[in-house]
Amino acid sequence: MTASTQTESTRVAEPKVRALFVTPTWMATGETATALALAQSIVSGGGEVWFLASVPAAQIVRPHFGDRVREMTGDLEANQEQWHRMIEEFDPNVVIFSELRSLLALRLNRQYPLADLRWLRDLDGHDALLVAIDHVGSTPSVQKLMARLSSQMFFRLIARAWRPIFERMCILLPCPLHEPARVEGRQGHPYKSMTMPLRVDPDVRTQVRARYLGEGAQGEGALIFHSVPRWSFRLSKALKAPLYDDLGEILTEYLADVARPVTIVSVNDGTLLRPSSAKRVQVVNLAGLPLSEFDALLLSSDLVLTENIVSFTLAKAVGNVPGVALVNSWTAQEILDREAAGSAIRRLVTQAERRRAGSVYSHVMYPVRRPGKGEAPSSRRLLFDAAAPSIPLPDEMIRVGSTPSSPFIQAELYGGQETGDLFRALLCDETRRAQVRAEDEVYLERQRELPEGVTVLKRLLAGRTLGETVLVNG
Repeated sequence: MTASTQTESTRVAEPKVRALFVTPTWMATGETATALALAQSIVSGGGEVWFLASVPAAQIVRPHFGDRVREMTGDLEANQEQWHRMIEEFDPNVVIFSELRSLLALRLNRQYPLADLRWLRDLDGHDALLVAIDHVGSTPSVQKLMARLSSQMFFRLIARAWRPIFERMCILLPCPLHEPARVEGRQGHPYKSMTMPLRVDPDVRTQVRARYLGEGAQGEGALIFHSVPRWSFRLSKALKAPLYDDLGEILTEYLADVARPVTIVSVNDGTLLRPSSAKRVQVVNLAGLPLSEFDALLLSSDLVLTENIVSFTLAKAVGNVPGVALVNSWTAQEILDREAAGSAIRRLVTQAERRRAGSVYSHVMYPVRRPGKGEAPSSRRLLFDAAAPSIPLPDEMIRVGSTPSSPFIQAELYGGQETGDLFRALLCDETRRAQVRAEDEVYLERQRELPEGVTVLKRLLAGRTLGETVLVNG
């Protein structure tokens, strides 16, 4: 048998992936973007894909997959009927969930409900390979949740319905985000979710920078891309969490004496940040952008900022532009104790606390308050939290606990001089920027060794290997 015949035989023997993606998220776009990249990988590998998607998710994937996208509504029965039609019409051999929180909420997910006990039993009856994409290392928290619910009489029926599904559900770990190399104790299959580093057409980059910085000498300024997830600005407004009232001024304090003019382009609801009072710092608010424009802006920038430490935006920045997660590790009093009298940061913290006591608190994913060590919410609270636009912070989560992730830079939001020095170095010190690129490249070398998502799915289909599941057997 010739080499070409062997290759052809192997190709014929490979299972064809027919994947139904379930993307019920109503605020998080990173999960949908990851699902879209995996779907494109499947199609490139000779497979077929369909989407049962929330309206926001459909807006992202429909430009690529057209009538293969069916929209969910706020009606549980209508969504389940759509699900059954797609199962019967397309007969998928893989069902991929872009995230599990919306499904864990069952009927409490009022935006795009799909799961109830009857649907769970129906799902368990399908022979398709069940897959979940775990973006941030939430699998251990799901395990703990199921264990706690199983011990409570009120929730035992729910836990029993989920258990057989979780025992056969395989976990995919997208890279970038997760560490590509083996991590002791981690569950799931790391895969190359996109070819890195991402690239932008030079002409597009020139156009983007000219749009926000101007042309000629004026265009030599620094462009900062600030990303605020939809769930974050909506929850901030619902909770009346006031950080964004002051964030523009905080950033201006750090950037006003940068050697070149700075423009901060913040993608939020279009109004979130207040204008800068400094002539050399400009703040531009944008409402949500199409994915292609979002990526072009990110890749054309000199620095990426976010208050969400597990942001997919930080992962996209790897190998292109320094990505910084702004966090706060201190109480208001601790900040006041360390800041000199008369400092702008001290003034802004005092001002925020006077407006609303408790406004300044520890966080890594604003406006979610970072819980204290040793706190153990009740099972009822855990279940209700699954439906809320908030995120638990288990120690196993990437960038929050000890589990490694794709590289990023962490900076204290109220870090004063130290944070200002960091910003200036990342924007103006080519040696520091080269160091960031070198650290990124070490990660990308490991990421390039990984198989693509479609390859992992084909292996799982061929072997029907359960292995690293959401919920361990026993």
